[in-house]
Amino acid sequence: MMPFREKLIIQTTLGLMSVFGVWIELIDRSGALSFPEKTPKQIRNALVKYAIVRRILPHAPKHAVEVAYGDTIVDFGNKLTPEQIEDEPDHISWPIKNNTLYTLVLSGPDVPTHEKAVDKEIQHWVVGNIPGNNVSAGETLTEYRGIIPLYEPGSHRLCYYVYEQPDEEKVTFKDEHVNKSVIGYQRAFFHAEVVRSKYNYEEAIAANFFIVDTTEEDQQMTAR
Repeated sequence: MMPFREKLIIQTTLGLMSVFGVWIELIDRSGALSFPEKTPKQIRNALVKYAIVRRILPHAPKHAVEVAYGDTIVDFGNKLTPEQIEDEPDHISWPIKNNTLYTLVLSGPDVPTHEKAVDKEIQHWVVGNIPGNNVSAGETLTEYRGIIPLYEPGSHRLCYYVYEQPDEEKVTFKDEHVNKSVIGYQRAFFHAEVVRSKYNYEEAIAANFFIVDTTEEDQQMTAR
């Protein structure tokens, strides 16, 4: 018969394993985000519906950029708050080829408003020479910044685009580096397609976008 002390140790160990096993399982489940699969037709329909194709991009990419801020995913026109996008996304990915470099762009075309987009696109984040989809290993041209004062109250589209760089070679970028602290017109008058043309990229291979409403944020700032 097993001594009481040894029996107690085994029962306690099994109990801890059970508890921590459940805890680990919950972490795994909460950390595994489910990104909806999109067909090229669904991607095109969303980009056309929100006037991104033709007005910003000439054609719709076939792939989606997977983006998540915390546990909130970006899903072709869903709404996020200014607070949610204050920092860089926690997850970003797209289909890749071996030994290929990419350029990632996050821009906002509705500045100061959707109806009066006189400032072209705002560049929120631009990273080039990305190996695969390892953004942190790329060359940051424009440091990430969320909503800035150039946006007036209202709903604004923020769009992610990914371009495949030609010839599997690094690009020597000639654009001025934009620091995170810059929140003015140095980020304005941007156009993702001009970047594509300037560096001889093909059309974007992947895209995604979301909507941010700045009305409530403006009211909060006024109240202060």
